[in-house]
Amino acid sequence: MIAAAQKLINYNPGQAYVMETLQKWLAAWSSKDMDAYAGFYAADFSSDGLGKKKWVNRKRQLAKKYRYIKVRGKDFKIIEKKDRCDVYFFQNYESSNFSTQGTKHLKLVRKNELWKISQENLKKKPN
Repeated sequence: MIAAAQKLINYNPGQAYVMETLQKWLAAWSSKDMDAYAGFYAADFSSDGLGKKKWVNRKRQLAKKYRYIKVRGKDFKIIEKKDRCDVYFFQNYESSNFSTQGTKHLKLVRKNELWKISQENLKKKPN
């Protein structure tokens, strides 16, 4: 009963919506649904010197290359700033030929009531 009350006290509808978006993004990537995956990115997205189109194309190539992809996240920290938010979490990425872990940082922007990823960075965990 106390745990349920604590969850209600800490409930933040904005963060719940961000978490729902992130879970769907992770599921799209893990299921290799590249059209759904691409839909989570803002038109002006950039990461590793790539814009959205080149980023998604690179991910499409990986989806074709690997038999499976599993991407999981835990220990999410969401910092809201009006129509923007920063999300930090521990990511575990595993595919048929490659795996890595590290801290993922996503910058999200609200576009037409939807959260879209505008930047993405991974700080890999040292081996």
